[in-house]
Amino acid sequence: MQVRLAEDTVWLNLNQLSELFQKAKSTISEHINNIFSEGELLREATVRKFRTVQNEGGRQIERELENYNLDVIISVGYFDIRLLAKMIADNQQSHHYARIVIDF
Repeated sequence: MQVRLAEDTVWLNLNQLSELFQKAKSTISEHINNIFSEGELLREATVRKFRTVQNEGGRQIERELENYNLDVIISVGYFDIRLLAKMIADNQQSHHYARIVIDF
């Protein structure tokens, strides 16, 4: 995966976050919205639009895509782990799954 390095941090767009965490874009977007609505991070400090060129139907289209910095990337990963831990606690899954959360 190619990442953007700027302003002393790593930036990923929603498609890249979805690929990184192997989750649907809607799930990643929900996590990001929760991170901002809970006040964990400030949108203004962690989101930036970068211009990119995409091939669409044989044409090159220039778009500005929101990108999220390393703080958001880490928070999305942590949010995912918290959800898994809660699911395990709520459902009292096997020791094997609990070990994944602890070892991760």
